[in-house]
Amino acid sequence: MPDEVQGLGQLLASLGVTALTDATATNGRAELELLARAGLQQRLTCMTKGTHIEPPDGVTLGPVKVLLDDTQLPELVSLAATISDAHDHDRSIAVHCVTRVQLVLTLAALGWAGARPGDRIEHGGVIPDDLVGDLRHFGLTVVSQPAFVTARGDRYLVDVEPDDRPWLYRLRGLLDGGVPVLGSSDAPYGPPDPWLAIAAACHRRTAAGATLGPEEALDTATAIALYTGQTQLDPNGPADLCVLAEPWAHVVAHPGEVTVRATVIGGEPVYDS
Repeated sequence: MPDEVQGLGQLLASLGVTALTDATATNGRAELELLARAGLQQRLTCMTKGTHIEPPDGVTLGPVKVLLDDTQLPELVSLAATISDAHDHDRSIAVHCVTRVQLVLTLAALGWAGARPGDRIEHGGVIPDDLVGDLRHFGLTVVSQPAFVTARGDRYLVDVEPDDRPWLYRLRGLLDGGVPVLGSSDAPYGPPDPWLAIAAACHRRTAAGATLGPEEALDTATAIALYTGQTQLDPNGPADLCVLAEPWAHVVAHPGEVTVRATVIGGEPVYDS
């Protein structure tokens, strides 16, 4: 497995990826040690199942991950206790919410437990307008997967209730509502190439060519910022850099067809085409 993970790191470096977050809900010390030994070039942050975990060298602890399933939802008191326990150990919480009911339950639990900076909603698969204000109130970040619009959009148009379709994997509506949004691949469940996701955030087209939530589309610079967390270079930030081969006009017009010329992590070149 370490060789496979290292190969994935090399592929991601060729796509300009400088940092990774492993969001596995069952991560413990053994899983973190395995990832630390894999030789990934990227900065590595790992979510974990519990709070009492000391990370190995080379791994930064991320939020405590909570995976919700509509068929086995926890009691409100239990979810609130999990959130409180994470906060008591100076950890934020990341709750997997792909349905409306999961999001409503999570917001109710945060109403009991309180929120802290760094708390986040994973996916935010269905976020109606009347819940955007609650996300903003708790200071939550939504970590979305724009590529799902292309990869799964045609299935969503068949399987998802019509009342929920306008709220699928929202972007513009959240940002305009004051809710921070970050982008993620959810690989291997979505394509690992961030440029395909950036393109999907701009065009919102399914694989068959249907448009899903066109009002949620972003301009190219804002879509790229989902994956960089910023729209311009920060002289005080880490020395991570992705250099593209094409001029900016081409990137704006064809964000899914860019070529990475070089990738630098911590000031060290890790990929050169």
